[in-house]
Amino acid sequence: MLTVIRNAMLVTIAAMAGLASIAMADRSVPTAEELTAELDATQRQVRLILGDVLRHDAFDVPALLDEVDNDPEALARWVREHTTHVPYQGLVRGDFGVLQDRLGNHLDRAMMLARLIDETGRAVRLEVSSTRAPAPSPTSLDDRPRPPPVALSDDTRELLVRMGSPSDPPQPDVAMRPEWNRFDQDLQIRAASLMERLAESSGFPAWHEQAGQQGAASEPNVRVWWQDDQGNWSSIDLSDGDLSAADPAPPDESQSLSAFSSRHAHHYDIAIVAERWQEGRFDRVTLLEHDVQAHRLAMQPIRVGIVPEQLDIDEFYAGDSEQALAEDLLGNTGWVPYIRYGEERLLGDLIDDQGRVRDLAQPAQARQMEEASSLLGGISVGGRAEQDESRDAFIGLSLEVTHRHGDEVVKRLSRPWFSLAAEDMPPYELEREQRLQRGVALLRDTNMVLQTAEPSEALLYRMELGSFLRNAYALQGMTMGLEDDDIELLQGAIDELVDLPKTAMQFARHRFTASLHPGRLYIGEPNILIEHVGLKQLPEGFRDYRAIDLAHVPLHAIPDDDPRADDAQQWRFAQGVLETLLEAELLAQRNPPVDRVKALDGENAALRLETAMAKGQEGLWLTQAQARGLDDLTLSRPARQAMQAQLARGQHLYFPLISSLEEWPEDKPFPHAWWSVDPLSGQALGYGGMGWGSFTDYSLMLQTRLYLLKASLAPTVAKSTVGTHLVCGMAVALTSLKLYSSLGNDLHWSLSEASGQAERVANFCANVVNNRISGGS
Repeated sequence: MLTVIRNAMLVTIAAMAGLASIAMADRSVPTAEELTAELDATQRQVRLILGDVLRHDAFDVPALLDEVDNDPEALARWVREHTTHVPYQGLVRGDFGVLQDRLGNHLDRAMMLARLIDETGRAVRLEVSSTRAPAPSPTSLDDRPRPPPVALSDDTRELLVRMGSPSDPPQPDVAMRPEWNRFDQDLQIRAASLMERLAESSGFPAWHEQAGQQGAASEPNVRVWWQDDQGNWSSIDLSDGDLSAADPAPPDESQSLSAFSSRHAHHYDIAIVAERWQEGRFDRVTLLEHDVQAHRLAMQPIRVGIVPEQLDIDEFYAGDSEQALAEDLLGNTGWVPYIRYGEERLLGDLIDDQGRVRDLAQPAQARQMEEASSLLGGISVGGRAEQDESRDAFIGLSLEVTHRHGDEVVKRLSRPWFSLAAEDMPPYELEREQRLQRGVALLRDTNMVLQTAEPSEALLYRMELGSFLRNAYALQGMTMGLEDDDIELLQGAIDELVDLPKTAMQFARHRFTASLHPGRLYIGEPNILIEHVGLKQLPEGFRDYRAIDLAHVPLHAIPDDDPRADDAQQWRFAQGVLETLLEAELLAQRNPPVDRVKALDGENAALRLETAMAKGQEGLWLTQAQARGLDDLTLSRPARQAMQAQLARGQHLYFPLISSLEEWPEDKPFPHAWWSVDPLSGQALGYGGMGWGSFTDYSLMLQTRLYLLKASLAPTVAKSTVGTHLVCGMAVALTSLKLYSSLGNDLHWSLSEASGQAERVANFCANVVNNRISGGS
């Protein structure tokens, strides 16, 4: 009986313990009400911290109407009295940028006035008038009108004191306070840092005059036209304050705000280009395109807000969760200036100005995505074209950026993103978790979102090309003829494609936000640095290289389990490279064109610094005069032909992975990765290779390097009949393979590589025979 009672008690206790554990497990999962309470607490603190920053008279153009007046003439006087003219080319800063630090050229100041008048509901036009002699610019801008400084309220100061300095380690009891929760820890630290910087100096850094501003004399004047309530038109030129009398209509050459912005802005055309072999010829097809106006990208205000994790959103909001989230963000976020310190993360806005979720099926984007999916589905994977009678093969992807100012193409830049390597070289060893270390991951675990309002950027950022992936992941029509390994390889290519637009946006954003204020104005291609991304250790110490944005990532993202990891050292080096790049850009711009050949531009500075960091020494440069150095290397025929063609055009070749041909170990393959560089401008014009971080494994080939043959056959073997037959027999065999391939027949890739050495081995055969004859054997 006692046994039965004891067993019953044990069962009861176990059951109660089980129920308690289940209850505790349930309590660990926040309910919708708890999430709501956490989010409300966070938003209250965010509004408190940012309340002092949201000074509408300083940062919000439409809010100036409340302070000034709706009268266009009063607005024109305000712009003249509270902004200062500085000369530079094109529409760069926009109305928001002019308002931030009260500086701008004629185009930007006129654009700001036009925006103010447009907010009053009047029709507005802008007319670019003939260029006149420029008005003298002030020699010093120290006394220029500035935005009022940010004043911290007592509540904000108390909160900042409680939080401590952003550089201090978090206090142990902070996480225990009920008002501090998992949504807002990192946000509050960043908000405090933002507040401290704004309190010290609002707007842009101080202007430093630069003698001989390029293009200052050719800067056009702009007349702003507006229509009054009686239908009459008036106008003013801010450069001289000339107010015209009433006129029936503006001239025909006047433009609307959008047309004016498009015509005079600096543009970045960003494209993702697929490279392929099609019907025996090299073909390039544009997969995705994106056009960015510089002033809209760099000078856009951002929204600050908190959103829950995606898994919580469905529980957090009822009905249309994304629309409810958008409404929540509109109600609980505010506009703040974009501060250019590389610290804030940026993400595309979820919502438009009316509070609607942005349309993801924009016709142009949707059409491009469909065409891209069709393109990738109609070609094979590189390295396996022999399975397809059409011989079509997908080679890789490139990121291309074209900088335009009006109708003028200022510069074009093309960079490889990745190439598909040989069959036995898995090029996508980077784990998905490690991909976040590349700096294209702009959303942190704290769920803090800083968002811009540029619609097409939002499409790329927020949805991560979701529509394209839905098409691409439907691999039925795309991979029906592919094996499992092929599908896995193509999957890696798709993942890389997802990262491209986000990275491209960061390139453009960094370039403008790093050196935008007119004292150091430099509009050029985005700076792209070669980064070691912390791959798994590959054989022979080779690593994968990718292009990154300097503003967000240390150069060498060492794996977390690496005991040598030193984040502080990485960040210091990254900052040093960034400063060197900017100084190199400024140096190039300050020199007259005839002397610019002597200035090392930022791109090559980046390459050299990266090489120095990666290997402790500089990479190898080859010029046309040094082209004979290639004869000492075993190269694939396409690589040799590409190098020779680039050298013949007068370009220089840069190999970032090696430092010397003479010191290259004979038992190691030569890395196929290089840039071709214009020696006059220093601009990198192209690239070559099988993929950054990849190399050709010559172990399956006959060892055809000339110096290896010399070392192994001469002088003893070369004087024997066996040696002569061995060398010349090899030459005959390789020549036969080359002839067989030239007739249109397919060879295994290793045999194809070997056949490319036929001429060199034949020459060595002749040398052996000559040695035997001269030696009397």
